[in-house]
Amino acid sequence: MRGMSADPIGPSNLPTSPEPDETAPLKLPKTSVVIDLDYGTEQARADLHVQTVCLLILAFVAAGVALFLLRPVLVPFVLALFFAACLKPMVEFQRRYLRAPQPVAVAGTVIAAAIVLTLVGIPLGNSFHDMWTTFQKQFNTFVDKAGHSPVAHRIGISPDAKLPAQPPEWLLSAAGVAWGKVTDITSATFLVIIFALFILLGPPGKRRVKEGILAEIELRVRSYINQMVLLSAITGICVGMTLFVLGVKFAAVFGFLAFLLNFIPTIGSIIATLLPLPIILLSPELGVTSKVLALAIPAAMQVYLGNAVQPRVLGNALDLHPIVVLISLIFWSMIWGLAGAFLATPMTAVLKIVLEKIPATRPLAALLAGKLELVF
Repeated sequence: MRGMSADPIGPSNLPTSPEPDETAPLKLPKTSVVIDLDYGTEQARADLHVQTVCLLILAFVAAGVALFLLRPVLVPFVLALFFAACLKPMVEFQRRYLRAPQPVAVAGTVIAAAIVLTLVGIPLGNSFHDMWTTFQKQFNTFVDKAGHSPVAHRIGISPDAKLPAQPPEWLLSAAGVAWGKVTDITSATFLVIIFALFILLGPPGKRRVKEGILAEIELRVRSYINQMVLLSAITGICVGMTLFVLGVKFAAVFGFLAFLLNFIPTIGSIIATLLPLPIILLSPELGVTSKVLALAIPAAMQVYLGNAVQPRVLGNALDLHPIVVLISLIFWSMIWGLAGAFLATPMTAVLKIVLEKIPATRPLAALLAGKLELVF
C-alpha cells in the first residue's frame, strides 16, 4: 500500500493543467471601455472647441452691430482719444519744463491746436475753391481744342461738354456724406472737443498708471502716432517739394493731402498719388517730361515709404500682419466710414493687445500678428 501510494505515476502526482483565469475574458471589455472613455474625452474637447469658435463668431457679429448702431457716440469719443494722444506730449512738456498746472497746460495746448488748425484750414479751404476753378478752366480749354478734331468725334467728345463754375451736386453730396461719417460738423465736433478736454484734464489727484493693459495700450498707440506723424510729414514734404520744383499748381495742397491720407493704410497713398493727376495732365505750361516726373516721382515715393520704410518702422509698435491691416481697413470703413479708415490701424492694434491678455483669445491675437505656427 505504501508502494502504491508512493507510485510516481499516480493520479495525485500527475501534472495538473493551470486553471483558467477568470479575469482573462474581461480584458477585452475593459480595454474597450478605456477606448470609449478616451474617444469621449476627445469628442468633448472637439465639441467645446466648436462651441468656443461659434461663441466668438456670435460675439464678433454682435460687437460689429453694436459699433455700427453706437457710432454717433463712439466715433467722436475714439477721435477724441486719438487727438488727446496727439496733444498729450505738448501738455506733458508744459508741465515738466514750464511747471504749468494741468488746467493751464491743457488750455495752452488747446489754444495752440486751434491756432494751427485755423492757419492751415482757412488757406486750405480757399485753395480747394481755387483748385476747382483752375481745373474747370483747364478742362474747358482742353475740350475747346480737342473737341473739333476727328478723333474727338469718334470717341464722343463734344465741344459743348464743359464743367460748371461750381462743383456738381453729386460731388458736393458725396463729400458731405463722407464728411458726415467722420463728424456732423456741428454736434459731433463739439463732442470731440469736450471728450478731448476731459481726457486731457484727467481725474484729479491720481497718478498715471505705468503698468497694466491700459498702460500698454497707451504706450503702443502713442508710439504709433509719433511714428506715423513723422512718416506722414516726411511723405507730405517730399511730395509737395517735388511738385513745387516741377511747377505743378497747388503743390502745397497736394503735399498736405499726402500727409493726411498717409494715415489710411494702402488706399490712402494710392488716392494721394491720383489726386493731382487731372491738374498735372491738363496744365498747358508743363512739358511732357515734367508731367511724367510729376506722376512718377511721387508714386515712387509713396511705394517706397509705404512698402519698405513704414512696415519696418511700425512693426514693433503694432505687430500686425499687412493682410490684417487691409482687412481691418475694410471692416472699420464699413462700420464707421471715413473715420474708421483713419482709425482702423490703431483700433486693430488695441484689439490685439486685449486679445493677448485673455488666454482663450490668444490664438486670435497670434493670428492678427501673422504667427500661424502658434495657431495651427
